Amino acid sequence: MLYVTPDEARELYGELMKTVERTIGQERRFTERRDPAHRPPGAVPVEFVLLGYPILDAPPLPGDGGDSTDDGGSERGDPDAGPGG
Repeated sequence: MLYVTPDEARELYGELMKTVERTIGQERRFTERRDPAHRPPGAVPVEFVLLGYPILDAPPLPGDGGDSTDDGGSERGDPDAGPGG
């Protein structure tokens, strides 16, 4: 999981798509294999999927400080709450 801004996500996507286009894009060697006559023995269809989407309900990672009850380090809680509190 990455933590990126929308602009950074677009940049990452663009860089990854450049790699895909450079290696398996429309004008590359694997496209001719759509024709069964051009497939080497043992070739099987493989689908590559590149997904990137925001995870809006991801729990905070340890050390993120996302806990609103975090008082800066003390785990003791309310001293007047009694045992366990």
